[in-house]
Amino acid sequence: RRYQLLPAGVMQACGKLTEELAGYRAALDWVFSRKNRLAITPDAIRRLHALCQGGSSGDAGEWKKHDNEIIEILPGGERSLRFVPVSASKTPAAVEMLCRRYRAAAAARVGLLMFA
Repeated sequence: RRYQLLPAGVMQACGKLTEELAGYRAALDWVFSRKNRLAITPDAIRRLHALCQGGSSGDAGEWKKHDNEIIEILPGGERSLRFVPVSASKTPAAVEMLCRRYRAAAAARVGLLMFA
């Protein structure tokens, strides 16, 4: 066999990707191994987040503690504000509202659109 040496950064990236994929697999296994359909609730979302993170993040399955912004880094290195998510203090209530509206739409059999 022929082995090629890879820089440490590449190895770390590969390891992190493998952990992420394992986390996504664990989340999907949890969803599809259930006897009953998964109820869309804040607790279920937190559980999915914890499974997806696979223990790689100390805050997996918890609501964010700090406000954040989504920043785009342009080709020239300039930063552009793309989006300001709901504040940390309002996140639990916002997720509860989204779950409640999703369940109401599902109960009314309204067409649902999921975003990745």
